[in-house]
Order: sequence, then structure tokens, then C-alpha cells
Amino acid sequence: MDKAAQVDDAEDKLYGADRKGDELPEDLRDQAKRLQKLKEAAERLKAAEQKLKETEKEQINLTDEDRDFKRAKAMLSAVTVGISQ
Repeated sequence: MDKAAQVDDAEDKLYGADRKGDELPEDLRDQAKRLQKLKEAAERLKAAEQKLKETEKEQINLTDEDRDFKRAKAMLSAVTVGISQ
């Protein structure tokens, strides 16, 4: 228990005794900023949906456009690598 108390005291000094650790990040604490971020995310999803409709693929990778999904026994994310000299 002594170790837990030491860690708790160190975290209180670092973050403040009044914090629990479940607070929202600074940029999401304001309701207007939170709403703006949600609207931006919705716009990105709509753009991704449109891109998916324009392709003949069943799914697209939103985080790495160079990565493609390959079918095997299970659905795996794979990268085709080419080496040039």
C-alpha cells in the first residue's frame, strides 16, 4: 500500500489533487469547440462515404490511403511493397 500512496502523492503533485484523471482534454472542454470538432468529423465521414461510392471497393482505409485490404482466410490489412533500384 505504501507504493500506491507514493504514486498517488506523486500524481497529485504532477496533475493537481483536485483532478481525477477522467477530465476532457483542454480542446474539448468548451461545448462550442466540441460541437465544431464533431461537425468536422462528420464532414470527413461524408467525404469518405462519397469516396467509397466512387470506387468499386467494399471498404476503404481512412487512416492510410496507400494501404489496401486483401482477402485471405480472415480479413487482414496488408501493404504491397515494391522495391526499385
